[in-house]
Amino acid sequence: MKGRRFIYDEKLGEVVEITDAPAKKLKKYKSYTRGQPSLSCGVHTSQIQANIEYNKKMGCPTDYNSKGQPIITSARHQRDFARARGLVNQDGIFS
Repeated sequence: MKGRRFIYDEKLGEVVEITDAPAKKLKKYKSYTRGQPSLSCGVHTSQIQANIEYNKKMGCPTDYNSKGQPIITSARHQRDFARARGLVNQDGIFS
């Protein structure tokens, strides 16, 4: 049995269940298939290019969105990014 999926419909102002709707109707909703922005590791927008180059040099290429937040694509990428930047993740996913 497939799990039920829900989205918030801004026009209706309520949460609605997604049925077997055509995929083109679902494209307007935000998708994190490419990765998820890290809110805590953001940089100023003027520093984005320098951080992209630094991350490549450290062996962890990372894209940034227009707000300066790095796009984390997986748990391994998160671990490598944190190690390259000298950060520690306190939630126990890695050390």
